[in-house]
Amino acid sequence: MADNNDSNNDDENLECPVCGEEFDTESGLNIHEGQMHPNKQIDELEELVDTFEEETDKALDIKKEKESLKQRVDTLKHEKEELEETVGDLKETKDKLKQGIEDKEDTVNELKNKLDNLKDDREELKSEKHSMERKIDDLENEKESLQNSLEQTENLLLKLKHQVKEFNEELDE
Repeated sequence: MADNNDSNNDDENLECPVCGEEFDTESGLNIHEGQMHPNKQIDELEELVDTFEEETDKALDIKKEKESLKQRVDTLKHEKEELEETVGDLKETKDKLKQGIEDKEDTVNELKNKLDNLKDDREELKSEKHSMERKIDDLENEKESLQNSLEQTENLLLKLKHQVKEFNEELDE
């Protein structure tokens, strides 16, 4: 049976890491260490326990970090939903503002057209005013001429009346 235990270490001797004693088999080394250096195994176990505790602490830290990241992801998802809602609201506001701008542009264009029409009407009215002013001048001239004619006619009529009166007086005489 010694051949089975020594199959891995045919020509090698195993040395105790604590005291340096050499052994032919691994099991012999293990027995030696257990009997002669029990504190080494305790130290190794304590070291393993410390390592286990450290790894457990790391695992707990990782678990806490994972939970924290999960909460952060949930928070970010909620913020994303809020941002998407805000973006939707902003798009709606943008569309309303665009429509408002288009409405204002339509109103501005209508007012420009009205202004152009009023300018055209103003020019027509100016032209009409000048035409009427000329007619008024012509009518005033005609009126003045008629007044002159009327005065002349009245003068002639007075003269005629006077001549008729003289004629009648001559007849009566």
